[in-house]
Amino acid sequence: MVDTRPRTVEGLALLALGAFVTGLSGAVTPGPLLTGCIGEVARTGFVASLLLVGGHALTELVIIILVALRADVVARAHRARRTFAALGAVALMAMGALLLRDGLSSATQSPVQSVGDPSPLGPFLAGVALTLLNPYWIAWWATIGAGLTTQAALKGRGGVAAFFLGHEMADLVWYAFVGVIIASGRSLLTAAVYRGLLLVCAAAMFAIAAAFVAGLRRRPYPDRPGPEAGLAA
Repeated sequence: MVDTRPRTVEGLALLALGAFVTGLSGAVTPGPLLTGCIGEVARTGFVASLLLVGGHALTELVIIILVALRADVVARAHRARRTFAALGAVALMAMGALLLRDGLSSATQSPVQSVGDPSPLGPFLAGVALTLLNPYWIAWWATIGAGLTTQAALKGRGGVAAFFLGHEMADLVWYAFVGVIIASGRSLLTAAVYRGLLLVCAAAMFAIAAAFVAGLRRRPYPDRPGPEAGLAA
């Protein structure tokens, strides 16, 4: 049953904020997209970072639509809540552990200390290709992303839109920040600052995982999505 409570601006804002936090924690993790962003910006300038995020966002929009607009996704969301919460908690704790490890490691360097090779596909298509070829991205959407999308779907189209905008805003903020640093030639993101950011994101992942676990102990009333919906979606 779909949540029929009013979709207040405050509720959607909190949902978008939760999506921003989880999205940022994934965005700052070094991977193909970050390397590609550094290389493209170094070659063509700041706008490349925005185009790269555009290709990445388009790919994620397709995934969200496929998950959220399935005919039975809302009807099954409550019955599958415990399964999604369990899978999401495990995945979030694993992500938090990796972020914590990197944040505590003295060997972790700022991702802008080395420049990746630019892609021959161009920034926008590179964003699509690097996203699809990243196994970490696939694993995230198969576990955490699928769970958060179904939780957002319980709040209707507004919830799905808030989740998408919050999630993509995290990517935009992070990659635009990296783009500014690379384009300006300044090393603002030092290794110490980057490790601190990883530790903050790790703490956020553990907190959201705890909310998922807490939700497992509550009876999933048809008209009352668990607390993990508001915190993690």
